[in-house]
Amino acid sequence: MAPFSHVLAITLTLSIPHLTLVILAHGKDNFAKECPPSSCSEEGPVVRYPFRLDSRPPHCGYGNFVLSCSGNNTVLRLPFSGEYNVTSIGYKFPLLGITRYSWSPCPWRNVDVPNLTGSPFYYIDKMSVTWLDCPTVLTSISNDVAGPISCLSSHGRFTYAAITDTPIWNVPANCTKTNTSYAYYASDFQGFDARPQAWLYWRDYDVINCSACEDNGHHCEFNLETRKSFCSVKVKDSHWGLIAGNFKHQSNHK
Repeated sequence: MAPFSHVLAITLTLSIPHLTLVILAHGKDNFAKECPPSSCSEEGPVVRYPFRLDSRPPHCGYGNFVLSCSGNNTVLRLPFSGEYNVTSIGYKFPLLGITRYSWSPCPWRNVDVPNLTGSPFYYIDKMSVTWLDCPTVLTSISNDVAGPISCLSSHGRFTYAAITDTPIWNVPANCTKTNTSYAYYASDFQGFDARPQAWLYWRDYDVINCSACEDNGHHCEFNLETRKSFCSVKVKDSHWGLIAGNFKHQSNHK
């Protein structure tokens, strides 16, 4: 059965930067039925295009943007680093938060740098983390220091994490830097003491610049006939979808 029925072609102008739109209105959309948003738990991130759970048909996601459920965990498997728990997915900005939080009672003992070879993801920000050994709980810390990390603290000593290149005046004088530092990647350092999280990005222009679509209150889907992504727009009882268009994407990342 064709994915669309009662097709009517019209031209609309929408305020999505760098996009020239050709719009189709259709009354029936198999994609919406076969690929509804899903999640592994009530607290877990919503999984929708360009991602899909492995229990959904291949056309529900883009390429190898495939996730799975392990209990209540949303799992990303990287070819050379194994499984990570997905903590968040950004659709307005192409951003994926991952951690090994659910695989260890103290994941800070094994903070690692995921190997992204063979995956569609990449890093933007590189951050190295150094542990601080402190004799007391710090009452005032800078944004470059996080903690105390309870599972690393014992015997009256308190462990904090600090960005390795933190200026010396931001490191408490009564704390000692340990000899071990861990290379780590993140977009910022907030919340590191609660969860050692890495942030991954993907090249959004590979998926027709879905972030521009999301910024305008719409979402990306997949056209079963053209085998391409498109920007889907809901208008009352009708379903509008971008099936053709061009855009100019500027990126500093190669």
